[in-house]
Amino acid sequence: QNDEYTLNSTVVQIFFFSSRRRHTRFLPVSWARRCVQETGIDPNTIDTMKEKRFSENVYEFFDDAASHLNIEKDLLNVYKLCNTTLKLNLPLVRDNKTIEFIPAYRSQHKQHLLPTKGGFRFSEDLDIRTSQALACYATFRCAIADVPFGGAGGGVKIDSRLYSENEIERIVRRYTIELYKKNFIGAVVDVPGPDFGTNSKYMSWVDDTIKFVSGHKDINSSAAVTGKGLNSGGLGLRAEASGYGVYYITAVSYTHLTLPTIYSVQISVVAVSLKKK
Repeated sequence: QNDEYTLNSTVVQIFFFSSRRRHTRFLPVSWARRCVQETGIDPNTIDTMKEKRFSENVYEFFDDAASHLNIEKDLLNVYKLCNTTLKLNLPLVRDNKTIEFIPAYRSQHKQHLLPTKGGFRFSEDLDIRTSQALACYATFRCAIADVPFGGAGGGVKIDSRLYSENEIERIVRRYTIELYKKNFIGAVVDVPGPDFGTNSKYMSWVDDTIKFVSGHKDINSSAAVTGKGLNSGGLGLRAEASGYGVYYITAVSYTHLTLPTIYSVQISVVAVSLKKK
């Protein structure tokens, strides 16, 4: 409570409370309880449902949507499963000269359209199944928005608060080189962008590394990553884009969304990701 924070990114989750069902699926139950406690709602009215893995939620939603389609199960599995996943152990010489191996992942869900596109995150909760689920989500987002990319996702399993900026830079650059060596990054192959725990500075490190290893033979090497800083050719308002999206989606939802009669909207909770100053 004594620390100062700045808004880094926003993710909205609207909870619909009703006498029949309470939705607390996306955020951990402990978070939901804290949210409702701060608003004066009795936390005992919230279902103590088992917290699900992110990947379980993704595939559950897929199965639920697929159940309304007249498509063979074998074909649905083709759409559901991830095509390719790369697992890495990145060696890191820390500032105190000790050596660690940092797990990292990159998944390409579908390559029916290239390049694949998806986030690059730093999270201690990241694992291979989460990487694949993120890539799966990216495919569906691109398809719904009619963006001609396949889906990808991944990152580094790390709590960046425990590492210095120099150590983080070495991790990002090594991750980028390993992706390049395995043909998992490139303007026509796979284009990462900032995600949870990363920002434009990280993407500029990726851009600089790609230029170093391939810029002499690839005029489009800068197109291998999005979300770069302005000095690296990035776009203005990129960092604020997610927040604007949350605002407009929430505004439109409250204005036009028609809920089933079993729901009564009693409270809306907005979860924000904060970065310490």
